[in-house]
Amino acid sequence: MANSPAPTVPQSALDLFSLKGRRALITGGHMGLGVTMARALADAGADVALASRTVDACLAAAETLAKDTGRACAGFKVDVTSAASVAQLAVDVERDFGPVDILINNAGINRRGAIEDLTEDDFDSVMATNVKGVFLACRAFLPQMRTRGWGRVVNLASILGTVGMSQRVPYASSKAAVANMTRVLGLEFATTGVTVNAIAPGPFA
Repeated sequence: MANSPAPTVPQSALDLFSLKGRRALITGGHMGLGVTMARALADAGADVALASRTVDACLAAAETLAKDTGRACAGFKVDVTSAASVAQLAVDVERDFGPVDILINNAGINRRGAIEDLTEDDFDSVMATNVKGVFLACRAFLPQMRTRGWGRVVNLASILGTVGMSQRVPYASSKAAVANMTRVLGLEFATTGVTVNAIAPGPFA
């Protein structure tokens, strides 16, 4: 009688979601939700780069993260509202850290107020960071992912992109735009091994 094959050992849930060997970049990654997501990615095995306008804060957060998780972590300077700055970030990260497999577009700002009290600059600044910033980062990093045949992009939308709240016109408008931009990019890259998704948090501590 032939020997039965050895039973297959199932992977654990942690193995299935392991990010070992992957590199993640998080914009606005030096504080708040950004650094929390960075820690989760590092805990899952990814090396993590943090980027924002305050490079000293990114470097400090990256140092702490590396000590706590044992992963390679780095900090970079970027202004996501500037095409030149985002393009330079792509060059700097690939040169000093390595190709980006996972992009988290987390950088965002909010301006609150009744519409008669909001200025044009209030509206423009929110749209520049929250919408244009996502567009510029996706444009800089998605083609690289497509060339390599694997990538994951997560954009930060918001529950306010689907429901209204008084005195949130700029922010709610920007997050609705992010949600639909994500849908379009998801379709554009659907056959390339690259996924583009959004998460839509509500209020959090």
